[in-house]
Amino acid sequence: MRWGIRYQLILPLMGLMVGMILVSWVLSQMTIQRAREQIAIRVDQVAQTLSQAQYPLTYAVLEQVKQLSDMEFLLIGPSEPLTTFTRPRLEEILQLLELDKGREITENRTRMNRIGITIQLTDQAYLYRKLRLDEVHPNPGNTLFIFFPETVLQASIRSRLYPVFFGLLFGLIAILFTWGIGRYLVNRLQAIAEKTKKIASGDFSSMVIGKQKDELTDLMTSINEMAEQLRLWQDQMKNIERNRLLSQLSAGLAHQLRNSVTGAKLALQLHESDCPGDKESLRVILRQLVLMEADLRRFMDIERYERSPWVVCDIGAIIDEVILLIQPRCQHNHIQFHYARLPEKITRLGNRAQLGDLFLNLLMNAVEASPLNGTISLSIAKILRNSPNDSIVPIADEKANPFLKIEVCDEGNGPDANLGEKIFEPFVSTKSEGIGLGLTVVQQIVISHGGEISWRRETNHTIFTVILPLNENEQQ
Repeated sequence: MRWGIRYQLILPLMGLMVGMILVSWVLSQMTIQRAREQIAIRVDQVAQTLSQAQYPLTYAVLEQVKQLSDMEFLLIGPSEPLTTFTRPRLEEILQLLELDKGREITENRTRMNRIGITIQLTDQAYLYRKLRLDEVHPNPGNTLFIFFPETVLQASIRSRLYPVFFGLLFGLIAILFTWGIGRYLVNRLQAIAEKTKKIASGDFSSMVIGKQKDELTDLMTSINEMAEQLRLWQDQMKNIERNRLLSQLSAGLAHQLRNSVTGAKLALQLHESDCPGDKESLRVILRQLVLMEADLRRFMDIERYERSPWVVCDIGAIIDEVILLIQPRCQHNHIQFHYARLPEKITRLGNRAQLGDLFLNLLMNAVEASPLNGTISLSIAKILRNSPNDSIVPIADEKANPFLKIEVCDEGNGPDANLGEKIFEPFVSTKSEGIGLGLTVVQQIVISHGGEISWRRETNHTIFTVILPLNENEQQ
């Protein structure tokens, strides 16, 4: 049987409240009885004092006792009745006493009625006690009536019941307040339960956390952190599975194609040696085969993360070799190529083949994206990071610890802006015939050399930016 937290909070409190009600009822009855008992004692004390008085009971004495005890008095003797009542009320009381003639206060009456007999006047009720004064009293043979207002008795009872009433009221408020808190906590727990179900189904979005600062807020924060970590792990697993599939596909296909390209390259080299004459066209074909071989090598090396021995690489020489490879494609598409060289030689430690693939892939992407008669540009500069606008470092500043900034710009339509960083993931491509591996290889090369890569659209141009560190121990 499921017993919700709300009921676990409320039912014990309701049981306690029922107990409080029962106890309060008993206490109220005891309180009422105690109030009547105390007033009865007061009446007894006044009756005893007046019945044993050694002085005559005059109007002044009765009026003074009235001020001290809140009681009214009526003394009936041989002469005119002596009373603290007004004349109209006295006449009404005398008529009622005639009707009540013969009733006496006896000792066998219950304590609840020991105060006296109830008499109802027009505007107020009284409890009265009837006393006969003995022969030794200064007023021998007279009858003394002591009247106690029921309003005073009721006021005394109410004053004693107020704590009981407020206790019950506060108990009820506590139950309602606890019910509200229980409902609030249950709603938050239900939201946490729903979120855990969504996480189990693969939804790793963050849940909304309110402004409260309590243990449930800490739990929600932990669940959001767990969901974010699971999302990252899921992305990593997807990348691992995607790269594993990529590795299996590329290794087999690239191996077969590379063998064919190698054979074609050897055949052309033999033909070039056997057939003297104009060899420029053969050199172009050989450069294209070298380019194809480089592409196939990227397929085969995409999952090889181990770092091969680094050597001192001349960045300018690598770029010059890449430019020779892309020139035939640029000429075919009537694309103008602009290259802003640095006037100095730039070297750094690295994998020469990978750096060649880096520049080749970026430039080939620019050539393929550019329209006919378009323009592409390659710029390279030394910069200082963490400075305004990546300030260019003066060449004479030998103490600077610069970075190498490489930008490739083309006039193509560019990737979809919604792709963002996903453009560097495997199999993500904006080309109709592309398979989305080139930029993945580029990013891995850049990261393995301690750099970073990004892209942006600027005035109808697509610009890819590569930042590579030029540490002192990597410069010549």
